[in-house]
Amino acid sequence: MKSEIYREPKWRVRDILHALGTYRDISTMLEAKGYPRVPIGTISAWASRNSIPPAWLPAVIELALEARVIGSIEDLLEKRHHDAQFIAGGNSQP
Repeated sequence: MKSEIYREPKWRVRDILHALGTYRDISTMLEAKGYPRVPIGTISAWASRNSIPPAWLPAVIELALEARVIGSIEDLLEKRHHDAQFIAGGNSQP
């Protein structure tokens, strides 16, 4: 039996941020919910890194759920079914 190769989950942060609107829109939405103002450059950096700091993740998830950008928290993860099948077939990386 072959051992499975562990792969870090790939987050869809960049896609979700872009679907929420401009970085200014996101900053305004967060501020409207009572959060401190987030500089536009900070949100841009989140998109560039495809990562949101843990302290801000619940707030962004809340925005994405309310805007129906995602239907559930699970939608934050990119599905990689084809990768799992490729590895199960014993091939190397695609």
